[in-house]
Amino acid sequence: MSYKNICDFCSEEINILDKYVEIGKLEKEKGFSA
Repeated sequence: MSYKNICDFCSEEINILDKYVEIGKLEKEKGFSA
């Protein structure tokens, strides 16, 4: 695996985690538990 591929994979994983965090925040504001 090249360095660039690893970076792309990591940033993709981070983006997915960020989406889950955002969804979690929205659900907390609405009063839903994840």
